[in-house]
Amino acid sequence: MTDTNEYRTIPCYELEQFPIIGVYKELLAGKRKALPAGTWEKDENVIILVRYVLEVQLGLSREQIPKINKHEC
Repeated sequence: MTDTNEYRTIPCYELEQFPIIGVYKELLAGKRKALPAGTWEKDENVIILVRYVLEVQLGLSREQIPKINKHEC
């Protein structure tokens, strides 16, 4: 099992280095119709994608983002 905390501590400006962000950008550009199967099953993809959208695209600070984990759902 991967320690997902490492994905929570990566500076937001480094999130674009992950392949899933490239795939996400292709989706937004219309080059893809959907994210690959299994994207949401990998915790690291979920953390990276959600952080990218909230912190990079929306410009929210960590303090503005509520603390959520899958155990609270």
